[in-house]
Amino acid sequence: MGIVKGKVITGAVGPVTFSSWRDIQVVKQRVFDIKQSIATKNVSTVFGLGSRFSAILRKWMYPIHFIHDGAMVNRMTKAMTAILLKHRDKATGNFHFLPESFKPLEGFELNESSPLKENLHVLPQVNLQEGKLTISIPEFEIKKALKFPTEADQCTIIVSVYIASLKTKDECKMTAEQTKTFSVDWSDQKSTAMEWSYDVPEGCYCVTSMALHFHKQWSNLQVSLNSKSFCPAMICNFSINPGEFKDRPENFKKARFAFVDDEYPPITKKSKGKKAVSIVSEDNKALTYKQKGNKKTAIKEGSDQKTTSKKQLSKNNGKPTSSAVESLGNDALQQEVNELKARLADMEKLLSAQKEKVTPRKNIVEETLYQSETISDKNITDLPTGELTIWKKALKNISSHQPISPFKQSLVKIRGKPAA
Repeated sequence: MGIVKGKVITGAVGPVTFSSWRDIQVVKQRVFDIKQSIATKNVSTVFGLGSRFSAILRKWMYPIHFIHDGAMVNRMTKAMTAILLKHRDKATGNFHFLPESFKPLEGFELNESSPLKENLHVLPQVNLQEGKLTISIPEFEIKKALKFPTEADQCTIIVSVYIASLKTKDECKMTAEQTKTFSVDWSDQKSTAMEWSYDVPEGCYCVTSMALHFHKQWSNLQVSLNSKSFCPAMICNFSINPGEFKDRPENFKKARFAFVDDEYPPITKKSKGKKAVSIVSEDNKALTYKQKGNKKTAIKEGSDQKTTSKKQLSKNNGKPTSSAVESLGNDALQQEVNELKARLADMEKLLSAQKEKVTPRKNIVEETLYQSETISDKNITDLPTGELTIWKKALKNISSHQPISPFKQSLVKIRGKPAA
């Protein structure tokens, strides 16, 4: 679907894809099926890590308040990716950096339209020895070493240092001590020499960046002359203190990214896009297979498997056959059926035991007749002849466990004293 934004179209329409680059309409052939090799996927992984690492560095260089050019992000990611590819182990995917690994980034201009080297001829001297990072700016003649743009009468030089661990997610807190600022007036003859230092723990890297901000005095205000086309800024130094980061100092905090070992393993097999279906065997080992059409290929998950499964795998060059997958499914179903049968047998035993405990309840009428004083031998002999016959028959039925007719039950219930 294409979307019209002003005079530019973006999106895919039929066999072509519309996009824009610097407000210029770009039309490319649409790619439907993307096929990537294992090497391409591994390079893509490193490219993603380089892009992420570069973004973190740009974020923590905010104290110098630089304004980058439009292509700076791509240039920095490209340079970072080239460094990471050289120091990655292809077998394990881990990164092994040396103290000089990131030296190619030194002198990286954050704004190519106004290089810092052309505006300041005296760069800071950065030295890292025995865990001590020393930064010094020598004294220089302002009008010879510093190039002022038109209308500028003052320059503010900002130097910032970012320190973090390479292998663990720890970084130094960005405080006012991490940034040094000093001003230089165009009317001055010479600048003042400056020197300061930081402690860098083992296994950490430190990035020193610098930017120039020019101003002009207007009434009681200082108006900035920096813009997207003019903002000299640069990465002056990128050093690593070798060793292993152990104890976190008090001025450190948790970070979001680091080159942790075994966290970015290499891709060794091609992945064909179909959803994986999992089957649970008798030994509760997970086995997944991917289905494409009527063909089924199984992939083993886990290090253990039954000897029978291993034999079936060896017969088919390490790939489970469809019969092996079906047998695993049948075994799982048979196990479920056996469990259900065992549960049903237990329920039947429980019901039979409950039936044996239950005793039949006597008829309410029988209980009434046995418990009533009306049917005692003494009272029966005192009854009239007609009623005596009825009671004798009722007692006979009770002794033989025969039900009493409703009419006789009504007589028993309404029995009262004989008439006078």
